[in-house]
Amino acid sequence: MYKAITSCTYSVDNSKMDILLVGNNPTEIRDIYYRLAGFKNPRFVTHIAFDLTRIFRRIRRFRPYSIIIDDRFSKSKLNRLIKRIHRNPKTREIPVTLLKTDNAELGIAADVDNYILKENLTAENLHSTIIRSRQLRKTSLYLYKTYKHSRNLFQKILLDLRKMYWFTEKL
Repeated sequence: MYKAITSCTYSVDNSKMDILLVGNNPTEIRDIYYRLAGFKNPRFVTHIAFDLTRIFRRIRRFRPYSIIIDDRFSKSKLNRLIKRIHRNPKTREIPVTLLKTDNAELGIAADVDNYILKENLTAENLHSTIIRSRQLRKTSLYLYKTYKHSRNLFQKILLDLRKMYWFTEKL
């Protein structure tokens, strides 16, 4: 009668992970690219973008495993892009990691899945951040789906109880 959601599974494909690097400073993006290229297992396939205007089409085209965005873009444009990524059903599962220059300001904290500071950036930190942000994103989507399902299920049960009470009252 009522179906319950019971499990959340996610796996890491060790063969290939598409990563989209977005930034407006080519030297910083190059450094991150070389750090990702140093990992052999899993193998990262890195795509680079330097503007936010046509990026959404690119995201939908090759569906990256993770997106890493530099924080030097306009905050309003960056906020709109992240919200658009997380609202679209085809791109909802893609985690967004923000590369921050300092730890002082968290202006875009609402929709970013993870942060990493540029000064502490190592290959191991970057790898674990990518894996963790993907798992966190999938887990949060699962919890949201379960919450929504449970809420609807509870409303159906209440409606059934009201109907039963109304029916017994009429007898």
